[in-house]
Amino acid sequence: MDAELLFQSNLFSPKLPPTKSAFSLARSKVSLSFFIDLFFFVTKIFYKTNIPLKRWKGFILLAVDGTAVRVPDTPEDRCFIGVHENQHGGVAACKILAIHDLLNKVFVRIIPHPRAVAELVALHLNFDHIPRHAITIYDRHYCDSLLLDRHLKSKKPCVIRMKTRGVTVVENFLKSDLTDAVVEFRIGER
Repeated sequence: MDAELLFQSNLFSPKLPPTKSAFSLARSKVSLSFFIDLFFFVTKIFYKTNIPLKRWKGFILLAVDGTAVRVPDTPEDRCFIGVHENQHGGVAACKILAIHDLLNKVFVRIIPHPRAVAELVALHLNFDHIPRHAITIYDRHYCDSLLLDRHLKSKKPCVIRMKTRGVTVVENFLKSDLTDAVVEFRIGER
């Protein structure tokens, strides 16, 4: 059942609200795809409202980052998403790549992916979902020449925090007395 149908149904009738424990037990039986669908439905409603969106110089500011989360420990989730192992055994867990609209305080997109898939790979697979009218901000773990190249070619502005070592222009800037600088450099073939 998709999220829109759920909202239109009488499932959450005010006459018979579920108990907290019943709700908690039942939510572990709901598939991950339902929550993804619910999220996209709510996000779509937010951006279609007549509330003026907050922007910076005409751009939406997006931040991209990832996290790891536990999901219901079912055989299906273990197979699809993967298992997080520790000294006590293993539980189904996945990673989530989140794209957050900073000024409007709403997540634009959440991308669950298996633990074995790196965040950067998940981002590349979903790159087309990044809008052109946004400046996307990344942490240093996303400093990747292919990602930068894709942003430049698609004319989607971005800010990528760079590592302090390994990139000559960054090292030279840090050694200088400058507080900001515009530099050009070639992206390596790697």
